[in-house]
Amino acid sequence: MPRNATQVQSLATSDPQKPARGIIRRGEVYPLAEVYRRLGVGAATLREARKRGLKIRRIGRNSFVLGDDVCDYLATTAKTV
Repeated sequence: MPRNATQVQSLATSDPQKPARGIIRRGEVYPLAEVYRRLGVGAATLREARKRGLKIRRIGRNSFVLGDDVCDYLATTAKTV
């Protein structure tokens, strides 16, 4: 987590082509590492989500998640606070 304004600015301007953290769109495919980044969660959290029904797809050694699956999982399974 950024500690000062300089770190926040560098994160915001580091790559204008990358969508902001937290944006998952239906109809798109995301590498697993990108899902971690966008949701701001770690491996243990996604491992638990997988046990609860989030579908992870593999091609060779690469793991992917469909945006539709993330949205459906969050809408039906994730806890609301």
